Amino acid sequence: MTELIAFIRACLDDAARGSIDDATSDEALAAYLQEERDLTAKRERLNYLAHILGGGLIDVGERAQAEHLLRLEAAAYDWHPGYRDEWRP
Repeated sequence: MTELIAFIRACLDDAARGSIDDATSDEALAAYLQEERDLTAKRERLNYLAHILGGGLIDVGERAQAEHLLRLEAAAYDWHPGYRDEWRP
């Protein structure tokens, strides 16, 4: 799961390459801020799942749920050349 977590982090970092300076209108600024909030939420979910999976104090069912949620997060990037078939939910 470590490689999957790293893959998702890299995808989120790539998505965050835009700059607030690129927002030339109020509408563009609102869209930029919405995207930033979305990326922040995705990072927080990813950090939570990484924490759960790295903690070692969970039972088999909780681990399976966390791994499945992680695979669902990664499914949004199934078009990416670095995505692996074994990560499919």
